Amino acid sequence: MAPILTRDDGRMDFARTPADLVNRWRGFQPWPGAWTTLRGKKLIVHRMAVGVGEVAEGLVEIFDQRWMAGCKGGSVELLEVQMEGKKRMAASEFLRGFQVKPGERVGA
Repeated sequence: MAPILTRDDGRMDFARTPADLVNRWRGFQPWPGAWTTLRGKKLIVHRMAVGVGEVAEGLVEIFDQRWMAGCKGGSVELLEVQMEGKKRMAASEFLRGFQVKPGERVGA
C-alpha cells in the first residue's frame, strides 16, 4: 500500500536531480501537482522539462526567454507556470510581466 498523498508532497525540492523532479511532476498530475515559492508566493508549475546546462541549486537563470531553475547536477526548464491568484501562462509570458531576475532563489 502506498501512503496517501498530501498537498505538501507536490513541493519541489531542488536538492533532487532534474530527472527526478520531472518524474515527480509527471506522477503528481493532476493532484497534488508541483509547486514552489518565488518571492514568498506560491508558484504552481503546470509544465516542465529537464533543462540544458547546469545552474546552481535553487537559483533561477534565464536563457533566451527560457526559464531554468537549478537543481542537483543540472537544471529544469519551467515551461508553463501560475502564480497564486493569477492565471496560468507560458513561462516566457510570465517572465515578461513578472520580471524574474537571474540569480533569484526559488523554493526559499
